[in-house]
Amino acid sequence: SVSSTSFYNLNITGTSTVYGSVTTTNILTVSGVLNAGTSTITLTSSSVPFVNNGTFNANTSTVIYSGTTASIASTTYYNLTIDSTGTSTIVGTTDATNNLTINSGKKLDLANVTTTINGNILNSGTLISSGNVPLWMAGVSKTLGGTGTTSLYSLAIVASTTFSGNISVSYLLTVADTVSLNGGSSTITLSGTGTPFSLNSTGVFNPGTSNVIFSGATANIVSTTYYNLTVNNGTAGNLMGSTTVSNVLTVNAGKTINAGENQLTLSGGGIPLVVNGTFNANTSTVVYSSTPVTMASTTYYNLTVNSSGTAYIGSSNGGVSST
Repeated sequence: SVSSTSFYNLNITGTSTVYGSVTTTNILTVSGVLNAGTSTITLTSSSVPFVNNGTFNANTSTVIYSGTTASIASTTYYNLTIDSTGTSTIVGTTDATNNLTINSGKKLDLANVTTTINGNILNSGTLISSGNVPLWMAGVSKTLGGTGTTSLYSLAIVASTTFSGNISVSYLLTVADTVSLNGGSSTITLSGTGTPFSLNSTGVFNPGTSNVIFSGATANIVSTTYYNLTVNNGTAGNLMGSTTVSNVLTVNAGKTINAGENQLTLSGGGIPLVVNGTFNANTSTVVYSSTPVTMASTTYYNLTVNSSGTAYIGSSNGGVSST
């Protein structure tokens, strides 16, 4: 057994169990079997402070990397905490089945490793994927985000997940069949071109009070219900099916939304459509369904007012090209 104490190098060659809190200031090497139990293991060295050539059983332990920089050993952790002053880097298959925590002011890079996390990712620092690889959120009913910066290349939601804080995805956000993505109150920025947000046939997006921003050069906007939807694409955002916005749809200055032949339902009260750029109605139907509501001054193809209260027309010139 290994009891609460501090080591320079700690080598496990047989089978050992950790009790209490253990710190290594240089290298923890596992060649045999290490059962972590309920312990806290703190690794204060930089570079490669944990070499796992044997079996590491995380049990319900917490492993803390707190050196200047660290390469995160490839293994399964229960709680994994990033507390390095520089950047910590994933270098191989790594999982945290309970919580992956990135402390304030700290940084974790997924680098070139496709990473699957079955636990929560609680980010008060910075999470990036510099190697343009996907992060898979697995497990059951997990949380991703926090007060820090979460900036990913590709994110696959394969278990029901709730976003927290600001989430940016530069290529593709995917929600798999039979699972749900809960937007919470997050700002979700999708800067990929083409179709940067994909909902599989039975995948569900619950918007909460989130704001989804499409900001790539061009983007196909997936058919679903949004709370706030912001079009900030370089060329255009294109609706790909019936779309509902329950609070505000904003088209930023210099940007364009193409409604196609789809139905766009605006169920927010007040001013649910803000057009600072260009709204191309094409052959769409726009439905205002709240009360009271002020309709945006723009040109519609089909316009339906489905409100029991008063609907007001904005101050600029608009029109309806079909009824």
